[in-house]
Amino acid sequence: MALSNTMLNTLADALKGTYTHVGLLNTSTELTGGSPAYARKTLTYGATSNGDWAGTATFDVPAGATVNTVGFYTASSGGSPVHTEPASAPETFGAQGIYTLTVNGDVD
Repeated sequence: MALSNTMLNTLADALKGTYTHVGLLNTSTELTGGSPAYARKTLTYGATSNGDWAGTATFDVPAGATVNTVGFYTASSGGSPVHTEPASAPETFGAQGIYTLTVNGDVD
């Protein structure tokens, strides 16, 4: 049985509320430092359509950092990621910089 778009959107919206914060990691270690300092962010989500959605966040990244993993958290600090994914655009920063993250979700 195929799910209706209404059901897909309801499921997607529930998932969007599960992970309230996102962070950047070098393999399994969350980034730290920098000026301005690195910090976890809240994803800004667009509208859900047919069970699909996207979220974005912009991070300050310290010099010398490598971003290759994204961690999803339930708090702005502390704890371990509830879920991790490889970064879709891994990057190494020679100098302090900005990393823009886009997360795409799909429940169907």
